[in-house]
Amino acid sequence: MAAIGVALGAVPITPSPPAGHELAGYIARQGRSLGAHDDVEARCMLIDWQPAVLLVNLDLLGVDSGIVETVHRVAEREVGAVEVVVSATHTHSAPATLFTNPLLTFGGSFLRRDYLAYFEERLRILFQDLAGRVERHDVLVGKGSVSGVVTDREDPGRKVDDEALVVVFKRGLQTAGYLLNYAVHPTVLGPDNLLISKDLVDPVLRYLGAAWKAGVGLFLNGAAANVSTRFTRRGQTFEEAERLGKLLVDQLLLLPLRGMPGDAAEVDLQAKRVSVSFRQPSPEELSAALRVGAGSAHPRVREAILEGVKALERITPYLSSAGRSEVELRVLRIGSLRLLFAPFELHSDFSLRLKRFAGSGKLGLVGYSGEYLGYLVPRDYALGYESVMQVLDEESSERVLRGLEEVLDFDPLPA
Repeated sequence: MAAIGVALGAVPITPSPPAGHELAGYIARQGRSLGAHDDVEARCMLIDWQPAVLLVNLDLLGVDSGIVETVHRVAEREVGAVEVVVSATHTHSAPATLFTNPLLTFGGSFLRRDYLAYFEERLRILFQDLAGRVERHDVLVGKGSVSGVVTDREDPGRKVDDEALVVVFKRGLQTAGYLLNYAVHPTVLGPDNLLISKDLVDPVLRYLGAAWKAGVGLFLNGAAANVSTRFTRRGQTFEEAERLGKLLVDQLLLLPLRGMPGDAAEVDLQAKRVSVSFRQPSPEELSAALRVGAGSAHPRVREAILEGVKALERITPYLSSAGRSEVELRVLRIGSLRLLFAPFELHSDFSLRLKRFAGSGKLGLVGYSGEYLGYLVPRDYALGYESVMQVLDEESSERVLRGLEEVLDFDPLPA
């Protein structure tokens, strides 16, 4: 069975005190945080290789350049030379007060220097002595479809990628930790919630951790642009998050876990940079979106499109001055496993397409990784919230998709 050296850790990053922070994710939310229901965290896994790879998983709406630079700076100081990959779980009940990216704040300016300094100190504690705790662990992988938790959030009959991928690290009978790759908008809680929380991610990590007696789990959210609990949840409460979290975990625990063949799993991290530019939405496009929203039979779909138009109107001034940029697409290989990281809310169709492109083998698509750049939807996707909130122009979107295929093709998946 394949084995690699890993070390895992986690620390709370809930502001202290937790009240008084702008919360991210809902343009309709009124008011600041009143406290915390459960801690938001920074979790990490250090993979001992040449060069070493550090995965950092944050319970935030997304990641921006300021957060990435902070993580890199602290990791370099505390861990040494290491390749860093930062991703977010996309909870909509975490503070917005670390962000400088207007796409994550609907154009608002909420950065709090005191919280940023606290966040940096928590990272220092997380990374301290991490390299000295590396131990070799067997790698087991399982994957399979999960039912009853998510659907397409506009058409519950439309096919989405509902596959969950789990990677478990064991030392004898002891489970050190795990990675979970699953696509879901973890938005059981709605805009009325003013308590800081991981939302759905919290019960998922708790139940899995208890079942596997695992210390740390990383929740690597997938291609979740159009995937949510809108048609499966029975309410927008913490109790409903518990129910859906347990439903997901009950099915994850049934997945057969198989060890990777070989004495050691090779680790490799490849990257590809893609040049992109931003579109300028026309008044006609916004008017058309409003008409689609007004004509929708589902009240939440109507509401979401109206929110999307409102958000786009707020961020358009920033898009008009953005010009061209570069995005980094990265693929992490651990033996026969591939994890593909992209800085977007990726549509589920892309995940299904990339898995067909990759062929046999184990592939996980991870969104919300690196500088957040909004939604990425298929060219022929119906006008709706997702397409309204895509800020890249059509040509750039095609370049990104080709780039995702090319970065996978650096090292073809084995049979």
